[in-house]
Amino acid sequence: MPGTLVRPEVRLKIIRAAEIRRKKPYDIWKELRRTGVKISKETVKNIILRYRSRGHIRNLKRGGRRPRMTDEHAKLIHSLMEENKERTSVDLQKELLKRTGETFSTSQIRKKKRELGWVCYNTKYGQSIRHVNKVKRLIHIRELALTKETYHNVVFTDECTVELDNHARITFRKKDEKPVIKGRPKHPYKLHVWAGISKRGATPIFIFEGIMKQEFYVDILKQALVPFGRKTFPEGFRLMQDNDPKHTSNYAKRFMEEAGITWWKTPPESPDLNPIEKLWHEMKEFLRKEHKPTKKEELVQGIVLFWKQRVTPEKCRTYIGNLRKAIPAVVESLGMATRF
Repeated sequence: MPGTLVRPEVRLKIIRAAEIRRKKPYDIWKELRRTGVKISKETVKNIILRYRSRGHIRNLKRGGRRPRMTDEHAKLIHSLMEENKERTSVDLQKELLKRTGETFSTSQIRKKKRELGWVCYNTKYGQSIRHVNKVKRLIHIRELALTKETYHNVVFTDECTVELDNHARITFRKKDEKPVIKGRPKHPYKLHVWAGISKRGATPIFIFEGIMKQEFYVDILKQALVPFGRKTFPEGFRLMQDNDPKHTSNYAKRFMEEAGITWWKTPPESPDLNPIEKLWHEMKEFLRKEHKPTKKEELVQGIVLFWKQRVTPEKCRTYIGNLRKAIPAVVESLGMATRF
């Protein structure tokens, strides 16, 4: 309870300031802080309220109330959490009242949840994967194991949308500073990028606006992928891309066949099996936290700068090497989305 550890002379000082000098709790708190007394604003307020309701500043004796939460209540809390893992302490409080007729404080319920092993964490989101594609993902991984895949000649490609954003997801301030609201446009300007990475380095990055159609996609392959592949992999390479309709169109297939590009088909709904996704995340963090663009030209410059200075062959190999962790995670989750 607030006020329990406050010395009697401090409580008396608070009451005199409030009743005789007619000071507000906040002003009293500031005075106490200036004199080196560590106390919260809420404690000051409670001491004044107690004095006005009781007429004295002594602490009342406590009753030593026995805990009312039994093993049966604990089992009920555990079963309710198993039934719905998004239940809060307030939700559990209502359910316990409805089912047992007893009211427990939310702090009691939180404590019991911790004792039962339930911890709170931010929800992690991943792509929804249909059952048929979970099976395809597991079959694909089994084939990787059978062939002892090393990805030595694979070019992992993908598109990404980048928004004009110059604030990081988290920020810090000193305790005595007021929070600052950072402006963000309702509909920020967006650019799209295409690129690929391999164990021997990255392809040129292609920046564009608007919708990518199949003809435009083939033009990108002609200008960026084919020259890179012929120079970097004279013995031939495999293209890894997702199952977007423009990637799998007959027009794109004909071009890849004519250009001698081997399309390595991977299962649909599998961004966690494409290491370039991690690179996109790093690029967005660089733009938000370091480059901080405020207009279209600066956004383009930031993307180009990141690709030239940060995307090295060593980094590409590191991200591709992360598949060693992602693949067992897919197996363990029975084909569901993973954190990779």
